[in-house]
Amino acid sequence: MASNKSIYSLISSNIEGDKLKEGFSIRKDNFADGAYDGILSYHSEITEPDEKTKSAILAVLKKASTGNYDKANEMYLAIGKPTLTLIDGIQDIIYDNQQSLNENKIYGYALSLILESSEIELVKLGLSILEIFDIDDDEDVKALVSIIGMSDEFSLFSVFNMRKWSDADESIFDLITSVTGWGRIHGIHFLSDNPSDEIKRWLLTDGWKNSVMTEYSSLDIFTKSGAIDLLQNEDKLEPEILRGIAETVKATQNAKSMPIVGLEHLGNFMEIKKLFLANCEGTEDEEVKKIAEFIQGTI
Repeated sequence: MASNKSIYSLISSNIEGDKLKEGFSIRKDNFADGAYDGILSYHSEITEPDEKTKSAILAVLKKASTGNYDKANEMYLAIGKPTLTLIDGIQDIIYDNQQSLNENKIYGYALSLILESSEIELVKLGLSILEIFDIDDDEDVKALVSIIGMSDEFSLFSVFNMRKWSDADESIFDLITSVTGWGRIHGIHFLSDNPSDEIKRWLLTDGWKNSVMTEYSSLDIFTKSGAIDLLQNEDKLEPEILRGIAETVKATQNAKSMPIVGLEHLGNFMEIKKLFLANCEGTEDEEVKKIAEFIQGTI
């Protein structure tokens, strides 16, 4: 990044209401915030780091254990690999070397990276390390994770932390309502299978709207919202809910031609499409009508 101002400071100073200012971006390359990790997550097989990389990670952690955080940062950046591909290795190495690592120094290192670093991968390293610590009762640290996660570039790493909290769904929901890109896609994926009624409704009214592609979230939205039950049991769905189901079913049909897992994964996609079409009878929503005509042509 061109500026030496910490990423956390940049994010926290660009919040308007409960969102980042429109047009704000952390990345300065050709990738949208979160896109590089999103592509890795959905279109690549992430494998365990090799032994050479593991040794380099352990050396970084041992250096951080001495309190020499600047040198540890330099050593980590020299590894030159995306943190998303290293996260499991980082955490396993910490667990396996607890006797030779200073827990307090490692925790302090994680916080310093999140608060002070101007390097994207170092912030992600901090969030990856923080995930192994129990911060459920520390509202101040949880707030740091929530704020940094308001950038789509770090949402996935914040969600990794949030899913361990006692208020996991609520925290993830707060985050995904403040982002519209890859962070929303990742957050929806890591919601529990049976979230609150409020979250279920939001998934169908707003969750399908993201700035990337609805296709990435279509299976998660359909299953976690309880859409199948709505299609089977409701006499007449609210227009807003029917529109959300329509968009999700359309996205799933489109996903069949992409390397994305959609509703066909459930094994009853044809039944779902027929139920959807039955619920569309009499609708006055022109967009839903268009989608229904499209789905009818696939049966």
